Amino acid sequence: MKEFVFSCFSTKCVIKLEASEYEASNLAIKCFELCKNLHLKYNYFDNSSLVSKINNKSKNRIKLDQQTMMILQKLSSLSEITNYAFDITLINKKLKNNAKYGKNSYFLSKKFIEFEDINTKIDLGGVIKEFAVDECAKICEKYKYVINFGGDLKTNKEIFVNIKNPKNPQEAIKKWQILNQSLTTSAQYERANHIINTKDFKYSQVSVIGENTLSCGVFSTALCFEEIILPKEYLAICIDFNNEIKYQSNRDR
Repeated sequence: MKEFVFSCFSTKCVIKLEASEYEASNLAIKCFELCKNLHLKYNYFDNSSLVSKINNKSKNRIKLDQQTMMILQKLSSLSEITNYAFDITLINKKLKNNAKYGKNSYFLSKKFIEFEDINTKIDLGGVIKEFAVDECAKICEKYKYVINFGGDLKTNKEIFVNIKNPKNPQEAIKKWQILNQSLTTSAQYERANHIINTKDFKYSQVSVIGENTLSCGVFSTALCFEEIILPKEYLAICIDFNNEIKYQSNRDR
């Protein structure tokens, strides 16, 4: 497989493709451009990004472009599934700005996002990286691929992946076979800067395997804190603080 490596979303991004050098290079360039644009558009720390413009709003109701509305609609639905253990407004807890966050803190209608509290801010954090993995997979779908952006992985090949040992992340605690699936991992060591919640950790590490990287990322983050009912297409590998493994799924394994 041809391998391409670049840096984006403050992490190492790797794309492997079974394609000619010419085709693989063109696809990798398209993926890099997509990732660069997503990072610039949704970077919480960039004052010129769309997220910053939303956060520095002068009115409660803001018009959104089609892509942003689509992403926020997906995240809103996923937040509801997690009972808001994951939510894009939880950044306000970290900021201690007394702004409203969580359920009913914002509403989406047609082309607009409307906030109950004008001081409420949003942070798309790691979910844009996961969204990028799914979008790059669409670009590469005619060929066999393995896409891995800082541990957020998607592939249409049959491969074995290492589930890290949370007590020693350089080691594997388990291997898992995946095909046409995504995998994400949330843990205190892995995504601490992106995990903001009002509750204590229930597990030291959660990996979720399923058909969509964005959904896997949301579910793995939420399951660190909250027991949730996963859609049947998803499986969670939860590791507690004694390194005991627990599986969560709505399907027969």
